[in-house]
Amino acid sequence: MCCWTGILSVLGRTSGLQPLQRFSANEPQPSGTGPYANTAFGQRFSNAISYGGLVFITGMVGKGQGIREQTKAALNNVDAVLSQAGTSKDNLLEVTVWLRDIEKDYSGFDEIYQEWARYAPPATRACVEAKLKVQEWLLEVRVIAAKLPS
Repeated sequence: MCCWTGILSVLGRTSGLQPLQRFSANEPQPSGTGPYANTAFGQRFSNAISYGGLVFITGMVGKGQGIREQTKAALNNVDAVLSQAGTSKDNLLEVTVWLRDIEKDYSGFDEIYQEWARYAPPATRACVEAKLKVQEWLLEVRVIAAKLPS
């Protein structure tokens, strides 16, 4: 039994699992790479997957000058993918943020994050410093959200 299946069994949420759905914040991929292949760095991954009432979103970055602009853009991308998956930030369970320079950028990031999440129930959140793949990126965001039955 996989660890998520075990956790979901304990929570009593394995009955009626919905089929796997994939979503992408990326532009359509060139022919032959598949609709969910993100091949920008020679790696294949999905930006978001919905399964069993959960939505997993990763790789959300934003373009802009400075941490505030990039944070707003990344969180707008999160909102767009959550909406496409049929949920919203009101159902966030976990948020993980990687900052290029936590000492320099944490307060700017947190200011925008607090404004963005103001009316949503608080999710668990971790924020760590990391060397990001692209020099211009100041942050990357990953979220897990619940997808409530309709």
